[in-house]
Amino acid sequence: MGAVRFIGVLLGTLFFTSALAEEAPKETEGSKRLWGALIFASKEAGDKRPGFADADAELAATLGKVFAEFHHFQVLGEDDEALFKTTHSWVAPSKQLCVKFDSKGRTKDGGIKLDLQLWNQGKAIVKTDAVFKKDSPVFIEGPEWAKGRLLYILKLKDGQRATPASDQG
Repeated sequence: MGAVRFIGVLLGTLFFTSALAEEAPKETEGSKRLWGALIFASKEAGDKRPGFADADAELAATLGKVFAEFHHFQVLGEDDEALFKTTHSWVAPSKQLCVKFDSKGRTKDGGIKLDLQLWNQGKAIVKTDAVFKKDSPVFIEGPEWAKGRLLYILKLKDGQRATPASDQG
């Protein structure tokens, strides 16, 4: 009697699991991308770095809300990479500071779980899991640099590779 009940529970679980799997949208490489930008934040306009573009108005407004002590934001570099690859990927807006990530699939509420590693000059300095959702970026406050601070912003984007507004870094 116990074995029959176990088989019934097992079959019910398998049926339920396969039904859930069929409902979940299948993601393909390139259907979602992780975009990242390395930002230089400064308090004074005179502290800005020559040769780098200012962040666009939308990005500057977002950064200003999160990092209120800073008033000037410059994009030192940006990059994006496809999610749902079978191997790890890198978002590398600069040669020194980059993010390695492995996609762990979707969460029940539609987010995307990623294992993240922030690398600085060839060494992993931060490792964490993060759940990304549309229109909900992740911010990483980096070290002081020049007369300001380095910031890293990551967010989900749909579709094909974006053309970076700034290829410097």
